[in-house]
Amino acid sequence: MRFFILCGNKRSSQVHPVGGYKKFLNRNELKGKKLGVVRNLFNSGNVSTVIPAFEHHLDTLRQSGATVVDNLEISSVDVISNPSKSGELTAMLAGFKTSVNDYLKDLVSSLVRSLADIIAFNQQNDALVSM
Repeated sequence: MRFFILCGNKRSSQVHPVGGYKKFLNRNELKGKKLGVVRNLFNSGNVSTVIPAFEHHLDTLRQSGATVVDNLEISSVDVISNPSKSGELTAMLAGFKTSVNDYLKDLVSSLVRSLADIIAFNQQNDALVSM
């Protein structure tokens, strides 16, 4: 499968506030909120760096007043976390197919403006896209 990662379209600059979202954060917003943590979704990858970072962020949430319900058990987590079984993959592919051309046509600087352009580029530049 061949694909590009494309970013920086005109619309993204219109919806992101100047200076970012930090100005909208409220230090007291998490007080009294309950957050569940399902650990068995995160048991893969490089745990040497991921787990300590994850724990640090959980501590930050606790320090901000949130109640963290750790090791939450969900009986159907294997279905929920599987894109094929949950329907996530189908939804993602349908959404991609219906919106990719709208996204591409608004790119500020790009060699491609449609899915057809991407396919043609891939076919004409086989050695480049196969790297």
